[in-house]
Amino acid sequence: LKDPFKELHVKLLLKELVLCVLKMQNVNILKEDAQYNSNNTPFAAIINFIRQNINNEINIDDLLKISSMSKSSFYRAFVDELGISPYQLIIDERLKISKKLLLEENLSIKETAYASGFSSANYFIRLFKKHEGMTPKQFVSDKLNQSPH
Repeated sequence: LKDPFKELHVKLLLKELVLCVLKMQNVNILKEDAQYNSNNTPFAAIINFIRQNINNEINIDDLLKISSMSKSSFYRAFVDELGISPYQLIIDERLKISKKLLLEENLSIKETAYASGFSSANYFIRLFKKHEGMTPKQFVSDKLNQSPH
């Protein structure tokens, strides 16, 4: 049996894929902009705030003050603009810092967790494994084994 909507489904999936790619590009552009100009959009200012306070507890109310939006408008606009939630952006930034700390500072897993702003080493290890597909310890030994001696 031939699906009369097959072509329409393919077109919709393709549009969705293109939107996802554009949102990911937008995240990268905003992250770059945030480095150079902290006030060109509320989101660039928010990304800067997150980066500057990454090792502290970041409260959603702080982000709402910067954006001057209501909570629901903020979440909707944030996800529309960046394609991820504010919490996911914070986690992504913390994980990025933790990888750098693990490789460059030679900190323990526990020290890295707290220095990256995670509330516990266990939570850090769980998130790290979920996002990277390996534990922090495996990540370090994997990177050390890759580097030419």
